[in-house]
Amino acid sequence: MSTACVYVLFAVIDDVSAWFVFRFILGASGAIVWVASEAWINALAETHNRGRIIGIYSVAAAAGAAMGPLILTVVGTSGWVPFMVPASIAILGILVIRFVGGATPALAGEPSRQPWRFLWIAPLPLLLCSAFSATSESLRNFLAVYGLDRGIAEHHAFALLSAMAIGGILFQYPLGWLADHMNRRWLLVLCVAISTLGFLALPYIIGAGWIGLAVYFLFGGVFFMLYSLGLVLLGERFRGPDLVAASAGFSMMWGVGTIVGPSLTGVAMDVMGPSGLVWITAGLLVAFLPMALLSRSEGQRDPE
Repeated sequence: MSTACVYVLFAVIDDVSAWFVFRFILGASGAIVWVASEAWINALAETHNRGRIIGIYSVAAAAGAAMGPLILTVVGTSGWVPFMVPASIAILGILVIRFVGGATPALAGEPSRQPWRFLWIAPLPLLLCSAFSATSESLRNFLAVYGLDRGIAEHHAFALLSAMAIGGILFQYPLGWLADHMNRRWLLVLCVAISTLGFLALPYIIGAGWIGLAVYFLFGGVFFMLYSLGLVLLGERFRGPDLVAASAGFSMMWGVGTIVGPSLTGVAMDVMGPSGLVWITAGLLVAFLPMALLSRSEGQRDPE
């Protein structure tokens, strides 16, 4: 409800200083929904279908993120309508929650530790989330700059990002199915390795036209699976209020990655030139790879 109210306040109060406060409230409300929804979906999923359920959730999340800009292209950016549309969507979400209230899992209670402490007992999914957010935000923020430095038109860099996003949407369920039928740790190692190669191939792909778009469509499908696998591993490890606290830690590590990744990449590109984007993004995943190889996934079912 607070999200819907804030959007209405955006439309009513035309004051930049107040908008900073509204944006903070909007971010806090969104974080609560984010943590609660991921804990909820993970609690409802079962071991044998967790990969597919998380895959469907990731498709829905990606589709929702893609809808925002499309809505603005239809309703514009002036007047009340751009604020009333998301307010209406938030109210619709409230109605959905009310409708399925009987299916809510038992997540209430006191967790055994604070969210950040889960990093010490379940480092694999939390650091995976941070590595994914660091690399994805670095690519999103600097790919156009990288392309311009290499003589590539800005619109082609955006086309690569779009190809990745489409691949990320379409591959979530098939890879989620695969996560339910093979050892998830080895699937994670495979996805990290392919994602690393995708970043290393960027200098050859960015100017390769349609071939580059096709390659990055496949790369995006595998790369975006890293986030889903992090959620799957989190759901394997925790239950009840500990799952909620671990999900909060998961979102905190996302925030850490979005700060650290682009910051490191910006410095590296200043020092090394455009190749800094490639080496930082690939390097972050390479640094994570030994943990993926050495860690043991708990609660993994035997493949059928």
